[in-house]
Parts: sequence; structure tokens; C-alpha cells
Amino acid sequence: MKVTGMSEDLYKAVIKRLIHRVLRSLFASLIMAVAVVWPHAAQAGSTSTDFYTGADLSLLPYMESLGQTFTDGGQPEPVLATFKNHGSNIVRVRLWVNPSKADIQVNDLAYTVALSQRVKRAGLSLLLDIHYSDTWADAGQQAKPAAWYSLSDDQLKAQVKSYTADVIATMRKAGAMPDIVQIGNETTDGMLWPTGRISLTGWSGFSTLLKAGIQGVKEGRGTAPMPKIMVHIDRGGDWGAVQWYYDNLATQGVEYDIIGLSYYPYWHGSLDVAKTVLTNAANRYDKHVMVVETGYPFEGTWSGSWITHPITPAGQRQFLIDLVTHVRNLPEGRGMGVVFWAPEWIWVTGQTSSWGWKTLYDDNGGALPGIVALGGLLDPSRYYRIVNRMSGKALQVGDASGSNGAVISQWAFGGGSHQQWSFAGNTDGYFTLKARHSGKVLDNVASSNDGAYVVQSAPTGTASQQWDFVDVGGGYFKIVNRQSGKVLDNASAYANGGWVSQWTYCNGLQQQWSIVPVN
Repeated sequence: MKVTGMSEDLYKAVIKRLIHRVLRSLFASLIMAVAVVWPHAAQAGSTSTDFYTGADLSLLPYMESLGQTFTDGGQPEPVLATFKNHGSNIVRVRLWVNPSKADIQVNDLAYTVALSQRVKRAGLSLLLDIHYSDTWADAGQQAKPAAWYSLSDDQLKAQVKSYTADVIATMRKAGAMPDIVQIGNETTDGMLWPTGRISLTGWSGFSTLLKAGIQGVKEGRGTAPMPKIMVHIDRGGDWGAVQWYYDNLATQGVEYDIIGLSYYPYWHGSLDVAKTVLTNAANRYDKHVMVVETGYPFEGTWSGSWITHPITPAGQRQFLIDLVTHVRNLPEGRGMGVVFWAPEWIWVTGQTSSWGWKTLYDDNGGALPGIVALGGLLDPSRYYRIVNRMSGKALQVGDASGSNGAVISQWAFGGGSHQQWSFAGNTDGYFTLKARHSGKVLDNVASSNDGAYVVQSAPTGTASQQWDFVDVGGGYFKIVNRQSGKVLDNASAYANGGWVSQWTYCNGLQQQWSIVPVN
């Protein structure tokens, strides 16, 4: 029935909009029903679990034993929960044979099993890094365990196999079965020196030990699925060394699944150099490629041509966005993941860290924004839905409009491209949020007023179209406009179609949003 005094045109517009909303609601209900009957339909385009992002958290129990606590968004939160909440899905844990327990050399089997059990209970995948040494094994040192030093070559081969099998069997029985096993750490010049040192004894001695370790994994797994095998070197910025090494592995007939590379810009060169190495490796070898160690400083005084991103928390975040994005999009889908080394090793009273300026926690144990980037939640090659914490509704362009000035609203997620957004960041720490269907970006139209509606506009690069994701803990963010400093707010609405505006941040759930990948 027409309301008295309403013009004919306005009456038609209101009726049209009501019909449109009813149809949209029915369509959303249909999508949800299909998802219940056929679960895979709701997961179409989801990210493969074969792409891993995460951290080497080998020192986490040690840091906790010193009384260090960690926070996210200013609130105490378990480190494993923080990484998982921000998209990470794997933890790397190192293992030494008989470490001294002096300072941070704590990773014996009992310690490693206990930490690995925590990782598995948290629902994360596990990468076991076996050093085959009592201490640090890397490109410059690969000392035999003291108890193995007098073994003959044949005895050493047998010991590597039996030790590895015992380790894997112990972890399996403890409910901490690794998903990936790294046979040696940064074995660029072999391992278990001098027996397996490539530069002294050639490839045969090293490859024999490597094969023994792989055989040990096979024997120790019992009836459990075979973990993927990684062989790891330190030359993420040196294509010549990478080609030499992995070509020789092929010649020696070593069977493995993953090429693992360390890439630290201050040692290995700029990110562009690493991108070339990673791309070449993906093109040349029929193997997955993983950056299994990386780091970038968020503070400190640095110099060098490797500095391609500011030495700030925002710069560290953008470095990780760029690295993770490149690995995810390597040729033939061979990119397998990125692991950040020792993000928890901050400076603590009474203990000296040589890493404190390159962690993913600040000096007080507060989570830095790089954790979000590492988890792949700000990858410009992906699309996301942005979901309000209070209502559970997704940010969308109203009526799926393609026009400038179309108001942004919230709606139950139905999978439409007008509910999907891509993020493009800059080294200042701000992002444009682009609607997939229209190519238009989120814009507050240069208003500084509380309650101003947010719309989509053609991208111009102005501050009104730039936003930052600020962690508030628990996997939620406030989305802050650069021009006004105000945040996205759904006005405490639960209903579909509620318009989204900007307001001064008040810590309300209506101002907090999660980021959910849709591809």
C-alpha cells in the first residue's frame, strides 16, 4: 500500500529496493543450504593446506621459563594462538643430539617432544629440523655429536639411520608426529664433518648420510603417513650455489620432496635477488620450494643496499607481505611456504639475545604487525572477506553497485565478488581495500566526522582511501583511515544491509573485524 504523500518515483524506488533485498536474502539462504548439504561447495577456492606459513619457535619454552610473557593487542595470549589467529599453520622445531643446556642450547629430544606436542594440540603442522649435532649446525659448522665422533664411516651411517628412526618413533608415540622432516640444517657443505663434508670428501659421503637419515624417517614412522622430506641450505640469494647443490643431489639419487632455503636480506642480498633464486628453483626442479628461515629487522640502525623496506614494524610487515606473496605464486604452484626464524627471541633481563631487533615481538613481548603478514592475511594476490566481530556479517558494496559513491554495508556472506576485497600495501604501512567486482576502493570521502558513511570510489591514492589494519588481539583488527584516524564501524547493527560508517575507536566489538581468505 502506498504511503500518503509519497511521490510515485520514490514509491517505486522503495518497492524495488525491498524486492531486491528479499531476493538477496533468499539467495544467501540458498547458498548456506548448499554449504550444509555439500560442504565442499562452501570451500571452493580455499587455500591449499600444502602452503605453509609460520615460525621457528624452538626457544618458546625457554623464553617462558625466564618469565617472559607475550601479548597480542595489549592482552596476554599464548604465542601459538597468536600465530594461528593470524593465519599461520606451521611451527618449526630444532633438535640437537646432546646439547649442553648452557644458555639457549636446550633443544634435546625431551624438550623437542614436549614443544611438538603443544604444536600439535594447537592444531598446527610440525616441521622437525634435525641438526645431527650437539650444537648449532649451519653452513659454517657441522660438528659431529661427541658420542659419534670415533665411529667409522659405516658405523656413522648406521647411527644416523637408527638415531633418526628412534626420534621419529618417539615423536609418533608421543602424538607429535612431524609433517615435514628436515635432514640436516643448512647443509650447504654437507654435515657431520669431516666425514660428510662435501669440500673434503666429495658428494658420496654426504649423500650416503643424507640417505641414511631419510631411511630412518621411513623406518621410524611405522604405519603413520610418511612426512615430507626437506633438504636445506643457506643460499637464498645465490642461484649459482643453489643450482650446483640441488643438481648434485639429483646426480646422487637423493629422494626428497622440498627444497629448503634460508634467506636473510642482510646476508643474502635484496628481496629482488631472492625472488630470482626462488623462481629459478621452481622452474628447474620438480620439487616444492620453501623459505624455511628468514628475518627482517623492525628496529635498529642499519645500512646497505639490501634495505628495500623501512626498518620499522610497518616496513617489516611489508617485507613479509612481499616475500610470502612471491613464494605463494611461484611457477607451477611449487611455492610451499615461508618460516620466520626465532620471532620470540626478544631481549630479556639476564639473557642476551643476538636477535632482538629482528623478532616479531617488540621489546616488551607485544606482537608486531609482521605476524599478520607472515600468515598471508594481507597478500595482494588473494581476496578476503572482512567480517564484523559483533554481527558476523561481511563488508560489501551495497546492491553490488559498480558506481562511485555506492555505500558500503554489511551482509551475510554469500560468496559474491562484491563481498571480496584485495589489499595493496605500501611501505608507509597503509593499504587500499579494493572491491573485487568493481575495482573501486574503500573511501571515507575525506570526512573527519564520526558517523560519516564509507563508500567505494575510483582509486586516486589519496589519504581518504588508505587504511591500516591494527591488531586488537584474538585475530581481530580495527581498520583505521589514514586521513581521519577513524575506524570502520557497523553502528551496532546485526541486520543485513546495515550501512558501515567511520567512528572514533571505542574498543567496541562493532569496530573490530576479522580477515578471512576466500582464495
